[in-house]
Amino acid sequence: MGVRFGIGLAKVVAALVLALAVFLVGTYFQVRGALPPYSGHVEAAGLKAPVEILRDKNAVPHIVAGSIEDAAFGLGYVHAQDRFWQMELLRRLGQGRLSEVLPPMLIGEGVLNSDRTMRGLGVYGHATDSLSALSSGTRASSSATSRWCSTSRKAPTAAAGKPGCRCCWSSGGFRSWDQARRPRRSPWIRR
Repeated sequence: MGVRFGIGLAKVVAALVLALAVFLVGTYFQVRGALPPYSGHVEAAGLKAPVEILRDKNAVPHIVAGSIEDAAFGLGYVHAQDRFWQMELLRRLGQGRLSEVLPPMLIGEGVLNSDRTMRGLGVYGHATDSLSALSSGTRASSSATSRWCSTSRKAPTAAAGKPGCRCCWSSGGFRSWDQARRPRRSPWIRR
């Protein structure tokens, strides 16, 4: 009786160890596949001069560009490489469209309440209106930073990481007012 129990326990432990090993290997490849490629060459329309993005051993980007607008484009490009999903989520939050991608049945009714609040406050509309108060140079830099999206969608190995972007539910490109929206909803920034 004790021998059977020991053999049965050994089989259960072996199965659990095997399941854990399969899970860890699968997780490694899933996470590794989600990382954007940091090497390569991408052609982008609208640049005045070539932009070089170098990454150090910690993957911190260093942007070398001939103008402020080109550097702003490079900054938007590395933002897309590193945090496209977060930018898309924050954009949808500001627009009051978060429940389109986070189903309230799974996440909870808080998503719908957030959408109603953001739409009721008119956060996205205020962000578009606030662009007119910026200087022309700031507007140009903001526009250049936002242009990365069209480039990343045309280059499957670029900022999106995979064809069609890592964030498969993305709708439309980023605009200058998507960046202007964020500070207005941040409680720690006073105006």
